[in-house]
Amino acid sequence: MIAFATMFLGLVLGVQPVTVVVSDEVARVDFLLDGQRQATVDGPPWTAECDFGDQLVPHAFEAVAYDAEGAEIARAQQRINLPEPMANARIVLEEEDSVTVARVLFDSVFRSPPERATVRFDGRALEVADPARFELPPFDPEQIHHLSVELEFPDNVNKVVETTFGGVFSDYVGTPQTAVPVVASRGRRPKDARELNGSFVKNGETLRVLAVDEGPAEVVIVRDLTAQADLDGLALDLRERLQARWRRANASLSRLSGGAAGLESVSLRFAAQLKKDQMVWLLEPFASRPGGKGYLLEVFPFSPHMTPEDGGIPYLLTTIRPPLEPKHRQRLADAVAVAGRGVAERDRRRAVVLILGQGSDTSALAPAVARHYLKTVHVPLLVWSTTPPTVEAAERWGEIREISTSVQLEREIKRLATLLDRQRIVWLEGFHLPHQISLADGERRLEFPM
Repeated sequence: MIAFATMFLGLVLGVQPVTVVVSDEVARVDFLLDGQRQATVDGPPWTAECDFGDQLVPHAFEAVAYDAEGAEIARAQQRINLPEPMANARIVLEEEDSVTVARVLFDSVFRSPPERATVRFDGRALEVADPARFELPPFDPEQIHHLSVELEFPDNVNKVVETTFGGVFSDYVGTPQTAVPVVASRGRRPKDARELNGSFVKNGETLRVLAVDEGPAEVVIVRDLTAQADLDGLALDLRERLQARWRRANASLSRLSGGAAGLESVSLRFAAQLKKDQMVWLLEPFASRPGGKGYLLEVFPFSPHMTPEDGGIPYLLTTIRPPLEPKHRQRLADAVAVAGRGVAERDRRRAVVLILGQGSDTSALAPAVARHYLKTVHVPLLVWSTTPPTVEAAERWGEIREISTSVQLEREIKRLATLLDRQRIVWLEGFHLPHQISLADGERRLEFPM
């Protein structure tokens, strides 16, 4: 028996001590990072120093136990720099009276049922009254089908579980799957898994495409606290522009048809909205840091998720306000990395937006490290600035789009909505680290979102 006593729940890089717990018959333990041996220990306290590198990228980390004759007897695994769930679930499919019934078995740290469930069958939303048990619509058993269930628990904890069955999958057994976002570089967006057969490879091997899903989209916004005054001013200017537009449209109407009361009803709330099924989270750039050097176990305050029905982005940015006197200094690059990790966890169309002001950054990570990490997990990063971006800021963050006017802000929100709208989620058979997946030679229809 072997198990990790050191569990990396946050973001990890550099040299870190790792301890395992083993049974009496274990004589040696090898620590493997992405299949390469990092260290070997042959006795208590079964602790080794392992180097996770100076780049923040996902890893597969293993501890392999051997007996005195050198035979492998057990191994333990954990994923590094990839989301680990606070809830688990699995799908069981059963036949009842010629109808296929899905049962979702789940557990979470809350020991309570989910507050909401979203079910998708072959990429289409399926209305269910109870996620614990529901019937599937009629389907062709000779074709491959994909069932995905997202469970939403308190405190913004979510779990997505899926299974593929039919066709070559003769039994209702879940297969390991990896979700990767893509955008259509030309022509129409792909809708069927068969269209993309042969499009993805890993180490020269073609990966099987199980499903293509549109589903909801999510964006996490990280804002520099010093940008709040500018954001308030942009929102005020946008409302004044809306009111001026209303005046022009109603110039020929009499006062009896609305007048000042109609003018006052012009609201900022639904201006500059994202599209349907595009949700927003706000993440404030400050947190406690219980981890050690090179280990970020972050507790950043996420807002609840908000839909276009809750309001447009200018309204949300001015209504959900950061604390006037936060207890910790802001850490923009660290927050961006945590935002990317969080939004990648839910296997949806995604993006992270960083809104810069003129504040300082006390992050443990350099902006280049955070940017590279988001690229490896296929999360697009858009950087906006409420003031004209400096050369130094561009060197740290790459392309920066100015939003010093409400017109510019509206333009960038439309650009964000389009970026999300173009994405699709492709489900691949097997577990793969996201940066190990590439497009096949000659594939010109797709690209990874940037």
